[in-house]
Amino acid sequence: MEPPRLSGSALALLLPLPVAFPLCGAILAPLLARRFARLPVVVSMLALAGSAAVLLAAAPDVFGLLFALTVAIVGAVLLLLLHTLSELGGLGRPELGGRQRCPRSRGGWNPVS
Repeated sequence: MEPPRLSGSALALLLPLPVAFPLCGAILAPLLARRFARLPVVVSMLALAGSAAVLLAAAPDVFGLLFALTVAIVGAVLLLLLHTLSELGGLGRPELGGRQRCPRSRGGWNPVS
């Protein structure tokens, strides 16, 4: 037995959610950053995943549109995660051209050479 599918008009009612999820994530992330350093990354990834889920449910599979949308979402998630972890120091030395603390100066920043 097939699972029930939403009609086109029911999916159209869900289309404001991909806009609302990232906005809510952008509002919550700085507020949560005051308490926990890594929680904004989790919130932003969940907001992006929620938007992606709604868009994938509503996207028709015409000319590989579903595949293109999936590739774009995976690329955005990986880029966001790598950039955030690099800036927070989660990857060791910043790999993406970030800055590192200079051991000779007090709190100064020097570009990675």
